[in-house]
Amino acid sequence: MGHKHNKKGKFNKKGGKKQKNGGGSGIGNGNFDDLMKGFIIMTDQDREKNAVSDANNFLIPIIEELYPSVQNISQKINSQIDTVQKKIKTDDNQEQKQQQEDEQPSEQKCDSQQQENQIEEKQEQEEEQKKPVENEIDQQEEQELNEEDNESESEEEQQQQEDNQNQEKPNEQPSIQTANDKLDEELNALKSQKDKLLYNVNTDVRCTVFLKVNSKLMNDIDVTNVVENIMHKVHQEKTTLTRFCHRMYPAEYAFRADTENLKKYMEQLIKERIQTEAPSSWMLECKVRNNSKFNRKNVLDIVNGLMPKIHFVDYKVPFYTIIVDICHNLMCLSILKNYYDYKKYSVKVNPQLNNQKDYSYLNQNKQPPKQVIPVTEEQLKEIEQKQEEQKAQLRAEVIKNDDDDIDLI
Repeated sequence: MGHKHNKKGKFNKKGGKKQKNGGGSGIGNGNFDDLMKGFIIMTDQDREKNAVSDANNFLIPIIEELYPSVQNISQKINSQIDTVQKKIKTDDNQEQKQQQEDEQPSEQKCDSQQQENQIEEKQEQEEEQKKPVENEIDQQEEQELNEEDNESESEEEQQQQEDNQNQEKPNEQPSIQTANDKLDEELNALKSQKDKLLYNVNTDVRCTVFLKVNSKLMNDIDVTNVVENIMHKVHQEKTTLTRFCHRMYPAEYAFRADTENLKKYMEQLIKERIQTEAPSSWMLECKVRNNSKFNRKNVLDIVNGLMPKIHFVDYKVPFYTIIVDICHNLMCLSILKNYYDYKKYSVKVNPQLNNQKDYSYLNQNKQPPKQVIPVTEEQLKEIEQKQEEQKAQLRAEVIKNDDDDIDLI
């Protein structure tokens, strides 16, 4: 079987059509702003949703610890929402009680009227049995008249009661409705203020996730500080935070991919993060996916033109690492330190890599420490004997060479 080609001549290994949105996961809400701040996360294929939920579970508590003002705002809004919901519940309970109280007396009145009517009928029947048969006709006529009068009176009373109830209800209903409407409006307003801390933005690239910080809190949260704290916990404290996330980079500036925006925000980022007092090394880590307008060479030319001339390039152990991550139409910028010490900002720690050499002295522009090997007395004697033997051999060779020269003469 051959591969099935798409319209543009591209094909999949499995022979199917090319999938959209990073493998058909359908993640992301399309919350794409002109300027954003957030976190780039690398994960496995078809695990983007799991990575988003996993990142929220360990990112949000760390942000709330570092920036308690964010936690206080959310707590206030939650408390206000709880109070409004309690008011709505109490009003509903009061309405139910009033309805029950109104229904009980009406039922009691009907029962009492029926009992009275039954008693009157029994008394009349007894009197009729005592009277003579001649007066039966007159009594019957009188009873019919009385019954008609009673029916007319009962009908009038019922109509009066219904009119009174109808007059009371319209006066009560609007007051209850207006109160409930006001509470509902307050609750909706509070819920609109209660925004999420992190939003998922669709990158249209497989195995990559971008979590955007709420636009209201962009100036209050330092993304690089959050990621450095995470790396300290992972690599130094050896704590496991995630299952589905592999790498994490901060995105100090995230925007629509464009050369003008790249120059503008890169210049701002260099002024904010890179010092010009002393020379230091730097390197560029550029990734371009699903975008044909940019490549690593173009990005390097722009960054090299904006970097101060006092600094130099070093791709082995740089002091500054400039991250430029382009995912389709999204471009993310950040400047990191200790890039190789944190295993390229890996969130998962491999125990086999914990015994690697420490290159932190290179980031600090210091010389490596000299290694001192302890030696015993026996080893020193052996070394001295070897040195003496080597010297004796050299002397014997020199004497032989001199003798040979003399014989030739």
